[in-house]
Amino acid sequence: MQIAGESELVQSVGTDTTKAPAPSVATEGIKLSEFRNAWHRSIVRTMIAFQQENHHRLGADVLAETLGWSRDSVIDEAKKAPELNVEENFGKAIVTLA
Repeated sequence: MQIAGESELVQSVGTDTTKAPAPSVATEGIKLSEFRNAWHRSIVRTMIAFQQENHHRLGADVLAETLGWSRDSVIDEAKKAPELNVEENFGKAIVTLA
């Protein structure tokens, strides 16, 4: 039984698939940072798009629904983005562009 993508792996490594290089910690770190950068860009782009529609403040719930993320993920990522501000009051989180 052939697994999808197996032929490409065999062609690139040869017939012995055990010689395929294992991912290093550094390589995995780069992938994780690229993934985080993509999240960062997604949330900032979404805020800019909403601002163009004259919505300068968005609830974290609205962003979560728009992006398909959890509310907590939106808040965490927005706090990490220097372009965004997060105001938390009485259990509600509002995200604004800085």
